Amino acid sequence: MNKSNKFALLLLMFNMFITMSAIGLIIPIMPNFLKEFGATAKVLGYLISIIAFAQFIFSPIAGSLSDRIGRKKLIIFGLLLNGSCQILFGLATDLWELFILRFLIGVGSAFITPPIMGHSLLILLP
Repeated sequence: MNKSNKFALLLLMFNMFITMSAIGLIIPIMPNFLKEFGATAKVLGYLISIIAFAQFIFSPIAGSLSDRIGRKKLIIFGLLLNGSCQILFGLATDLWELFILRFLIGVGSAFITPPIMGHSLLILLP
């Protein structure tokens, strides 16, 4: 593997790290955050699982789109959607906003993961 491919793979894995961190990093502080909204542990479970639900729905769509419009464009779109929704999540003032934003974070993650996996395979396989 040449230097260019190593750098591309490193960049892809860094993007994947950002995506997975966005999903799980907030979980330890979420109970204290939800106290401000008067939410229960049940709501916490729903907020954690809604990302997986969104990824389940949108990953096949993202995989198909990445083949048609290009993996790089989809990864950039996913990162922008994921990052902006993470910021808005921290600024949310209502519980319903948290649900919508966590769902959109899952959509952003779905637009990142399949293209990264596909692109990584192209780099790794001769």
